Amino acid sequence: MFTQPHHTAQESRELYEHLNDQTAQLLRSGRSVIFDTNFNYRADRDYLRHIAEENGAETFLIWLTTPLEIAHERAVHSDTTRNGYTVNMTHEMFENIVFKLEEPTEDENPIKFDGTKLDVQQLKAQFGKHAEAPTKTL
Repeated sequence: MFTQPHHTAQESRELYEHLNDQTAQLLRSGRSVIFDTNFNYRADRDYLRHIAEENGAETFLIWLTTPLEIAHERAVHSDTTRNGYTVNMTHEMFENIVFKLEEPTEDENPIKFDGTKLDVQQLKAQFGKHAEAPTKTL
């Protein structure tokens, strides 16, 4: 969406408004949607569930956990290149995210994975529990 992204709050709002509109459109047309992003706040997750409900889709929340020190190392001490540009997160940015993080509660039925020990068998075992999922999934 942005030729030279600056990762500002305004860019984030524009991006998610666009993604939410696209999600609703896809669900209305009978398509499934995987929303691959950080949903660190309950209100954001609730809003996506609302979009899904309005369009007759069931939701599944996949929550990947990683010990704080490993997450910090990955986020702050490594330059990550995405779509041709390097993402550098400062310690302050990381701490701000951690401070505001709202882990999912049991009523959200999260499917939780340890981000340091993912393997194919674990994924199959978890997703096998949801084999009867409807065709419209968010």
